[in-house]
Amino acid sequence: MKVNRILTLIALAMAVFGFFVTGRAELLFAALVVAGFFLASGPVAAALARRTELSFEVRPSCLVGEDHVLDIVVERPALMRGCLNLTFECSNLLLGTRKLVPVTLPPADGDREHYALPLDTGQAGRIAVALASARVGDMLGFTEVALKDAAFSSSYTVYPRIVDMDVTTSRANRAATAGFVFDPHRKGQDASEVYELRDYRDGDSVRSIHWKLSARFGELMVREASHPADFDLAVVCALHRRDCNDPTRTASIGAALSLLTSMSRALLNCGMGHSVVFRHGDVLQDAPIENQMTFERMVDTLLSCELPLDVTTEVRDFAAFQRAHGITKVVLVTDAVCEHLFGELAEFIELNVFYVGGEGDLNVDVSDGYTLTRVSAEAVETRVKSLEL
Repeated sequence: MKVNRILTLIALAMAVFGFFVTGRAELLFAALVVAGFFLASGPVAAALARRTELSFEVRPSCLVGEDHVLDIVVERPALMRGCLNLTFECSNLLLGTRKLVPVTLPPADGDREHYALPLDTGQAGRIAVALASARVGDMLGFTEVALKDAAFSSSYTVYPRIVDMDVTTSRANRAATAGFVFDPHRKGQDASEVYELRDYRDGDSVRSIHWKLSARFGELMVREASHPADFDLAVVCALHRRDCNDPTRTASIGAALSLLTSMSRALLNCGMGHSVVFRHGDVLQDAPIENQMTFERMVDTLLSCELPLDVTTEVRDFAAFQRAHGITKVVLVTDAVCEHLFGELAEFIELNVFYVGGEGDLNVDVSDGYTLTRVSAEAVETRVKSLEL
């Protein structure tokens, strides 16, 4: 755009200079034509901007490394087509990274022009995509005008690859005792234990109404059923996002997410009740995995939560969380080795650590009161076929 203006001004100056030197009328005519096109470019671009419509569509999900595109449809007058300069802002909510993607769309044939913009799928996470700016230029590339009504905001999720693996555990599933031990933090369908008493809401079953309390307080009260506490095994995500612009770091994070989700699904497939624990802001969040739906919901939530900047070394919060949720064994998936942290955790809970990073295939160390398994990022999908927790 800037180059076109400079070249036009040079051509205009040469034509005017040539006219004064030679007196040839055709040079003056050429100068007037060039000046006319230059002066008309602004109104033409403004008219084109008013009559240009953009629409966007992106599929909601894909796997790491798969082709994924943003479909762009442009509708504008056929005789007034110039280049479209768009800028998209892409933010990975998991890694906290943000980048601007400039795109120039040249004129195309047809009443509706279709374009496919390749999207980044190299890193797992939920990716927010928004149109930061849209400008349309005239046909000769002299002037750009912003499209004031152009707006777009959406997201897509890049899922880690889940590996089929066999998981064996050193303990029996406490789900066998379901109905005898109940989780005070979760409601369910077992009416033999009461989770809480609350006011009646539209849609509540008549069978859940506590008639004696309702008569006593003069308002309808209902019982919330409790849920058996069979989630004493927790898979903990202990990843961090420092230096996540380094390809080696992002490869470790992606492989660790693949290992964590593969491990959780393998536990689900063999009927092992468990929870997945991760940080959501400054709070530890517990996601009980009961079925495929809760597993998928956990993965979506995990990929949407920004990882902490560093691996936390605060054990006190987790100790309180562990006691409140009845967790007796932790499988920690991390991309950093913090021996001091691991040692403190191992003092009050059975601990199994999986460190993803470095080189080599599998290396198991049980010398410090907990099991530390080191696995390289490359080996997660190719060599990890069975695990003992």
